[in-house]
Amino acid sequence: MEPMTSDYADHSTIQQLSINNNMDIVRMAIEHWISRSEITASSAYGSHATSKPFNIGDFGCSHGRNSLGPLSAIISQYRKANETNDIVVYHNDLPQNDFSQLFLELYKNPQSYTKQFTNAFPVAVGKSFYKQICASNCIDISIAFNCFHWSSSLTTPHKQSIFYGHTNDEHLKKIWKKDTVNDLVSILSNRAKELSTGGLLITNLLTNDNDAFEESRMFYRQIKNCWEQLAADGTITASEADNMVYPFRYYSYDDIQNAVSHPIVQEYGLRIKFIEQRSTSCPYKQYRSDSADFAERLFRGFCAFTEPTWKSNLKGTREHRNMVWDKYHGLFVKYFSENPSQGCIPNHYYSLIFEKPSDDASSLESGGASC
Repeated sequence: MEPMTSDYADHSTIQQLSINNNMDIVRMAIEHWISRSEITASSAYGSHATSKPFNIGDFGCSHGRNSLGPLSAIISQYRKANETNDIVVYHNDLPQNDFSQLFLELYKNPQSYTKQFTNAFPVAVGKSFYKQICASNCIDISIAFNCFHWSSSLTTPHKQSIFYGHTNDEHLKKIWKKDTVNDLVSILSNRAKELSTGGLLITNLLTNDNDAFEESRMFYRQIKNCWEQLAADGTITASEADNMVYPFRYYSYDDIQNAVSHPIVQEYGLRIKFIEQRSTSCPYKQYRSDSADFAERLFRGFCAFTEPTWKSNLKGTREHRNMVWDKYHGLFVKYFSENPSQGCIPNHYYSLIFEKPSDDASSLESGGASC
């Protein structure tokens, strides 16, 4: 997969809205962690304030801007309780991520925690989050917004839609559901290894429960139609068009519960502390009065998370792939300029806090508990 484009942060409105919509659970999590720190962390910190740093994980960091809000919220609350301890933030993304963009953001953006707090140190880890990223029992709090839906492998190709949930192929759906749970088991087991006792993981997981993405059915269909047109005129092959599908996992409530209860995850005692289905509406609807501007904004926002994968699906030289992408861009903008009512990118997900409790922690009811 190609790295995120250099202007990713400028066009990640959907991702930022989802994070903003989850700031309450970020505050909930850090307040809960601090309230229990005398019990779960005092023995680790001991009598010396700097004996152990406060370690934060930031998964799917990309270029860093979207993470600044929740990271600052966590560090701000922590600093009220502890003014001196070192803080280490482990920023994780794939090896091909442009980490130079990340560090420019961290050291130049006035909203960065490096500008707002002392003794706060960033570390970059270029590795798939399907593997263990940090040392075992290391992380106190992790955030992972808008990232754990990325599948471990390229998704099964299919026709008529970019979203497997809108296909009539029941065999494909069964395969996808099995792979979805397996992916989540891998993600959660590795995060559980990394968490220290009492550690928390804050995340959101895409879901199609209650047919949440039904309003996007026509949008997804027309995206696929753009690629099918390019196949019909010989610009790309039919198989390339079929491969243009969302490389995402959509987790049902049952998928999440099944993954958490899996023996591999339960080996580390990970539990659900908070779960709630939430959504954010399409942020581009407000621009529909100017259909051309709307279509361009919609394209840029949609490409922020699809361009790297879909470009890697295309065959040929970089110049050829860019030519194909330009044609796709033209078809996309033309259609949604003429049919703005069909352009819709909402976001539906489960907001979650996972906890790795201490042995003497009170029992939590998976899926029903709240901080």
